[in-house]
Amino acid sequence: MARISYQTNRGSSRVRNMVAAAGLLALSGVMALGMAVGGTSPGASHASGFNGSIIADLQVPASSDGATEADQADDAEGAVRDTSGAHFMSASDSVDASGGLVVSFDEAGLGNGNIDYVLTADAVANYGCINGGGHNPRASNKQTTSATVSEGGTFQSRNGRVRASLTIDTLSAGSFSCPAGQTLVLADVSYTNVTLTDTTNDVTVALADVTRTFFRFR
Repeated sequence: MARISYQTNRGSSRVRNMVAAAGLLALSGVMALGMAVGGTSPGASHASGFNGSIIADLQVPASSDGATEADQADDAEGAVRDTSGAHFMSASDSVDASGGLVVSFDEAGLGNGNIDYVLTADAVANYGCINGGGHNPRASNKQTTSATVSEGGTFQSRNGRVRASLTIDTLSAGSFSCPAGQTLVLADVSYTNVTLTDTTNDVTVALADVTRTFFRFR
């Protein structure tokens, strides 16, 4: 009986030693892998941090403000639908061959639908008279007209954008007329305080003053 008891005890001790050895090997493997990933010194605290890093890697990626990628996608889609981001990409003005003010523009961030615009400016036009052989009208016989002018238009937004132009006709000479044998001409015209407003979204852009001379007075 004593021999049997001894063998049994020795077998139990061998099993315990094998279990302990296996545990040490497993712990060593975790610590080594933790050092490769985290780059910190081995220890129980490192093993805990390593497990936490694995769990963090399995979570849904989030932005710096805590929003997930799905939240960011929803926000982006909402921005496309929202018209509060309406803004002019570009806008330029010029004077055409008849003295009219032409403004070409490109506005984005609109969503889809009809967009209303109003173009305004302060206009000054000088008219004069020339005879059959002359090219320059006399300054003593001219007419100056001035007024605040405006023109509106409605354009359909496509894919959140409008590219279009508006034109304001030049001021007329009114009742001014030329003597017999002379021709009434527009000598020059200028536009100042030029603004284009998207009245649908309450967005305004200011443009440069423009002038065009057709005849010089003498």
